[in-house]
Amino acid sequence: MYDLIVIGGGPAGYTGALEAANLDKKVLLIEKSKLGGTCLNSGCIPTKSLLHSSKLFKKISNLNDLGVVSRETIFDLSKAIEWKDLKVSQLQQGLSALIKSKKIDVEYGDARLLGNKVVEVDGKKLKGENILIAAGSKSLIPNIKGSNNHLCLTSRSILNLKEIPNNLVIIGAGVIGLEFASIFSSIGSNVTVLEYNNQLLPSIEKRVSSIFLKAIDFTIKLGVTVSEITNNSVIFKWQNNQESLAADKVLIATGRIPNSKEYESIGVVESGRIKVDEYMRTNLDGVFAAGDVTGKTFLAHGGIKMAEIAVNNMFNPLSKMNYDLIPSIIYSEPEIATVGITLREAKERGKDILKSNYYLNNNGRYLVENGFKDGLCIVIADKESRIILGAHIIGTDVSEIISNFVIAVKQELTIDQLKQIIFPHPTMSEIFSDTIKFL
Repeated sequence: MYDLIVIGGGPAGYTGALEAANLDKKVLLIEKSKLGGTCLNSGCIPTKSLLHSSKLFKKISNLNDLGVVSRETIFDLSKAIEWKDLKVSQLQQGLSALIKSKKIDVEYGDARLLGNKVVEVDGKKLKGENILIAAGSKSLIPNIKGSNNHLCLTSRSILNLKEIPNNLVIIGAGVIGLEFASIFSSIGSNVTVLEYNNQLLPSIEKRVSSIFLKAIDFTIKLGVTVSEITNNSVIFKWQNNQESLAADKVLIATGRIPNSKEYESIGVVESGRIKVDEYMRTNLDGVFAAGDVTGKTFLAHGGIKMAEIAVNNMFNPLSKMNYDLIPSIIYSEPEIATVGITLREAKERGKDILKSNYYLNNNGRYLVENGFKDGLCIVIADKESRIILGAHIIGTDVSEIISNFVIAVKQELTIDQLKQIIFPHPTMSEIFSDTIKFL
């Protein structure tokens, strides 16, 4: 018998397996395809590779003002795809080696949880003292006429395009849609994003989303209902008018849904997701779940923390999950990075707050190195306790400074404590300290 059987080899799954192995537990990891899951193979990592390539191309094309003058630069998408595939392969090899070094058993195939802590993999029955379901998620394909024709792509298939489409229509203005819009608009596509909701990124500070809308070099239409995808266009209703857009390719980026259907028969699924409590426990003894399959968060780092908490709660005193501590990043140009609560959420919770707005161009390092001039950092603190509650940043490469705010929110650090920290000058990390000074 295994101490732990993990179903799913993505970030939540392999993290859970490694955490248990570090506690000298006997672990089995079951994966139906490739270790690393969606994130490594067709999500976080490959998209960041293409984003990096596209951002470099855009930067190189606009370097004359910095004294770097070059002849015409072209973007070779097939080469960028090759680079992406190489880096994904290297990470796959590293992950496999790490799992092997920890003496974790791996089975490949479709897993089925039979109950009584028995898991079946391609006819083989295996038993574990604990089960961690980390089965991930899949793309949500809406019921739109023509959504299965040759123009249509998912976030997985678009990663292997060999040619840059002249006209790319993206259905959905969430993280996935906006990141691919940034990639393809930067390398020459005419990109239009169609979004059903009337507000862009409703979970983001309104001022941040407003700056984003003004900064992007692609078109976003809000309040759109798509009715049909033809062989060369997308037909939709917008502002009470029937319209159409020419399209060489159509990316359907309307979100993701948990891979939970296979678990309905054992009674752990509610509203299309595996229901867990704050300790990552399902309603079955010894059965835990983490990551996308719970519907709590569709972010890899959120799933990783959920898995860590789940494994800790199997073998140690109980610890709880705090979803306010999960940072969220859109790796577009400009980037958006957030952690903690928004001004609206603070008001809903009855908080009396302090707020600081810091313009990133006031940071010397940011100003001389970055082209985006409207960067902003908003920090929220509790007025009575002076504890940092949240941070919301828009600008170039701000994903690299949000972690300072994550630590502040997690440790419930006060404004006065943070003012004691000395940051090196000139660095972008000073954005953190300078924003705090104005609270």
